[in-house]
Amino acid sequence: MKGLLFSIAFTAAHKKTKKNKMQQHKSNKKKQRQQQQQQQQQQQQQQQQQQQQQQQQQQQQQQQQQQQQQQQQQHQQQQQQQQQQQQQQQQQQQQQQQQQQQQQQQQQQQQQQ
Repeated sequence: MKGLLFSIAFTAAHKKTKKNKMQQHKSNKKKQRQQQQQQQQQQQQQQQQQQQQQQQQQQQQQQQQQQQQQQQQQHQQQQQQQQQQQQQQQQQQQQQQQQQQQQQQQQQQQQQQ
């Protein structure tokens, strides 16, 4: 009788440990899957960050290009201003020449008189 009880208790305990092992194995697999998913998500996030960085770099390059264009435009404007100043100087010189001519004409008239 004691032997029978012992064997029943032994088989029950054996089944229990086997069940526990199976559950642990399942939970381990589940954990591995979750870890893999997390790693994939992290990789995706890293890729997104890299893309954002690339976009920022592109934007910075565009801004630099715009600044260069603005500088070129300013340079052109300065050149135009210089040209305008030169034209004004030329006009002033022409006016002076005209005045001189008028003076000469007046002198000639005086001489004739």
